[in-house]
Parts: sequence; structure tokens; C-alpha cells
Amino acid sequence: MKIDKTVKSAPPTPIQGGSGRTSSASPPGTRTTSEAGTASSGAASGTTVHLGGTATQLKATIAATSGVDLSKVAAVRQAISEGRFQVNAHAVASGLIASVKSLIQASGH
Repeated sequence: MKIDKTVKSAPPTPIQGGSGRTSSASPPGTRTTSEAGTASSGAASGTTVHLGGTATQLKATIAATSGVDLSKVAAVRQAISEGRFQVNAHAVASGLIASVKSLIQASGH
């Protein structure tokens, strides 16, 4: 099993069906129609779009929290490459069961 491949992030969602490109000159959370494309109705070039405060806060929160312990990932990668990594089947099964229970409870069944 090879784990050296990196996952590429999805391109930004385009506004009004545009190209999805953003400019480094624009403030965070802002796109102009010339950068994001214009609607088929022929919107004026240079119109600025601002994200609301909640969206800007969410973006900052996501950027600040990785959720991935890179040192642990490196240690697991090293153990796999050296053939020392052993899967704890009991822990995996317990985690899977707990996850399914949680999903069932959240769905109200």
C-alpha cells in the first residue's frame, strides 16, 4: 500500500459560473466579476462580492485548525514503510460500531 500520494484540494467554487480564480490583490472573502466571470445576463465588470461575517469567521476557524496531527501521520507512515505497523482490529471495530451508533442516534431511528 502506497501512502506517499498527496491529496489536492478542490478548486474554489466559482461565482456565477465563472472561472473560480481569485486575485491576491482582493481582500479575503472578496471577488470581482472580472475575476470570477460574469453571468449570462452581462453583469457589469468590477462588481465586488463580500462574504458575510459568519462565512469569514468560518473560513478563519477552518484555516486555524488543522485537525490532523502531522507528527503522528509521519510516525505511522514511517512504521508502514518499515513494516512495523500493526492494525489493532479490536480498536478499529469498536470505533466503527461507536460511529454507526452515533449516526443512528443522530438520524432519530
